[in-house]
Amino acid sequence: MNIAFFNKLVKTPSAMLGYKKAMEEKNMMISTKGRYALSTLIDIAEQEKKGNPVSIKEVAERQGISVKYLEQIIALMVKGGFLKSVRGAKGGYLLLKEAKDISVGDILDAAEGTLSPVDCVKEGSNCERSASCPTFPLYKEIDEAIYAVVNRYSLEDLLQCNSKGKLEHCPSKN
Repeated sequence: MNIAFFNKLVKTPSAMLGYKKAMEEKNMMISTKGRYALSTLIDIAEQEKKGNPVSIKEVAERQGISVKYLEQIIALMVKGGFLKSVRGAKGGYLLLKEAKDISVGDILDAAEGTLSPVDCVKEGSNCERSASCPTFPLYKEIDEAIYAVVNRYSLEDLLQCNSKGKLEHCPSKN
C-alpha cells in the first residue's frame, strides 16, 4: 500500500483502529482476549477451591488486567456457560462446570469467536468454491489440527500445569 495514501486514509484514531483490527483478523493468533479468558478461568478455578466466589477486582489484581477489560471477558465466559455469578457482599464468580469438563477449545471459541484460519472452513460456511478450491483441503486440515490440539486439553489440565509452575510438568496429551 502506498504510505502517502495510507496516511490520508487513516487520519483519525478510530480509522487506524479499524485498519489495525482488520490486519489482526488476517493473522492466525490468539488475541489478548483469548489469553486473558484462559488465565481468568484458571485463576477462578484455583481460588474457588478455597470455597468462596471470586470477585473481578481480585482476578484483575492477580492477573494484571484492567477491571473494565476483565468485565468484558467475564461477560463472554458467562455467556459461554463457563461461569455463574453470585450476588451479595461476598459475591463474585464460580465455575459453572467442573474444570475437567471445560475444554480449552471451548474457552477460546467463546473468547475469540473462532480459531479457524479462514472463513470457508468455519462450521456452517457456504463457500461456493470449496469443492473446486485447490487450497480448501489445506485450510481444512489446518483448522482440524488447531481444534485437535485445543480440544485435547481441559481447564483442569492447565490448572495442573500452573500448580507445578513449569510446562515440562504438564500432562502430555499426545
